[in-house]
Amino acid sequence: MVCNIEDLNGIDALNVLSKQLSEKKIGGSGNVSNKELNFFCQRYKCKEGQLGAFIVKSGNTILGIIPYRKRKKSFPVKVGSTPIYSSCQDVIQILLPNVIECEFYINSLNFLLHYLATMEKGYPIYALEIDQEGHLWRSIQDVGKQYYFVANTTSKTHMFHQFGDTFDAAITSFSKNRKKDLIKAEKKFMDKFGTSALLMEYKAKDHVKHFLAAAEAINRKTYQARLLNETIDSGAEATQAFEASAEAGFLRSFVLWVEDIPIAFVEGYQTPSGVYEAERTGYDPAYSEYRPGVNCHIQLIRRLYQDNKPIILDFGVGDGGLKRLFSNRERQSVSPILLPKNTKGASIFVILEMSRRLNTVFILLLERFGLKNRIKKIFIKVAGAKKG
Repeated sequence: MVCNIEDLNGIDALNVLSKQLSEKKIGGSGNVSNKELNFFCQRYKCKEGQLGAFIVKSGNTILGIIPYRKRKKSFPVKVGSTPIYSSCQDVIQILLPNVIECEFYINSLNFLLHYLATMEKGYPIYALEIDQEGHLWRSIQDVGKQYYFVANTTSKTHMFHQFGDTFDAAITSFSKNRKKDLIKAEKKFMDKFGTSALLMEYKAKDHVKHFLAAAEAINRKTYQARLLNETIDSGAEATQAFEASAEAGFLRSFVLWVEDIPIAFVEGYQTPSGVYEAERTGYDPAYSEYRPGVNCHIQLIRRLYQDNKPIILDFGVGDGGLKRLFSNRERQSVSPILLPKNTKGASIFVILEMSRRLNTVFILLLERFGLKNRIKKIFIKVAGAKKG
């Protein structure tokens, strides 16, 4: 499938670009000296702005590709989950490479940070959910601090499901209590709904409006939408972005239906590199007794094992009960923000650090007194009550 990058949003454009560039790869070379490495940058236009590919070559051999993009990003100051102030800035987001398998990765990242600090002077740099033990974080620690204030350095648990042969084989590694919990949840759900329950998959362009309508109907009933204003956008622009993802072959979302009622959804995307990303999820609290979120994921993961199996399912950061129930791998991730060493960068750095420290204390107090999960349950009950 040939795609026009200019019609795609940032992430989809990067996936297409990485795939196209990877097909040009001639091969690797494990014994090339650093002096023979050639670093250069190609820029492309996409729907959300500018897309860059920082390419590492030795002669005619592409050794690695590190994509990045310019985008708008808000810097919110929060108390708990509630934003009390937000500043929107143009930033450069570095994305993890889809194509780089060589010993020069760390050298390439160091050079990239030098390049951005020199050629893109004044822009903050952002990286989302990177491995705290990985090369990019080490480069930021070693090189980035020479040019930038580094904010947002608190690590968070990042959960994954690594795919094996079958789902049933994968859960054999789960603890006895986790297996028992999954079996009990599925049995209760099937005893109640049986064949009236159906998991629908949405990946084609003409599926998009149907998916968004169902997801929006579920989302508006959740506490995230009612109390935190985290809503599904089904407007024309959002619909076009979803349709572009479908046309590019990345959209892979699901809705769990009971008869004609949508009760749980997962907005998901599968990349050419074999990563299934669960972006947003939600379920109707009216059905919470039957754990629709858990059952949606049981059926979804079974489907992924059976059809076009990815390498890994990325749940994102956070160690909530549902993520922990299905994950079989985890790491510590950080989402650092590198702010230029100027007056504006220093002021944003101070604001972000104050917000981080206040929230760290706030969360520690909630956990110390056992209130974190209780507050979440109250939110869910309040959202359910507001629905009536």
